[in-house]
Amino acid sequence: MGHDWFYYDSRTGYYGQDAQLAQLRVRESKMILRKATDEDREYFFALRTDPTAALMSRRLMPTHEQHVKWWASTSDLRYVAVFGEQRLGTVRVGKDGAVSIVIDPRKRGLGYGPAMLEALVPLAKAEGYDTLLAEIAYENVRSQRCFAKANWRPVLWEVHI
Repeated sequence: MGHDWFYYDSRTGYYGQDAQLAQLRVRESKMILRKATDEDREYFFALRTDPTAALMSRRLMPTHEQHVKWWASTSDLRYVAVFGEQRLGTVRVGKDGAVSIVIDPRKRGLGYGPAMLEALVPLAKAEGYDTLLAEIAYENVRSQRCFAKANWRPVLWEVHI
């Protein structure tokens, strides 16, 4: 099955699409964001239900049945970050511009998160988005650092009453 491969070079700002595996230089690594396919459905579910990801999420963990239903009906942009043949994580953008990113537990702490967010920007822009946002739990310091390294800025404060 063919994939739509997207690549973004953060050093030059070059964005492109190629039917073949396009090599991407982001933070001295070759990483690719490609559109997710139905073959990635279970990978998205596995990452979303990873204990650490579930703990840090502000959303309830879906059941498998809920995930399958969501996958079939969502209009979210969905991408998988890959390095060679290895999947590194997932990123998606909701119709409201809300970004969700989950790094594979075996790849956390290696700098792929900021690289994925940087690569996402021109893809979302090409799809008509002019603003992206993320809702990050206060206690999720790793995710906050990830977004900050990708030049995102906090803009929302909250209080639970």
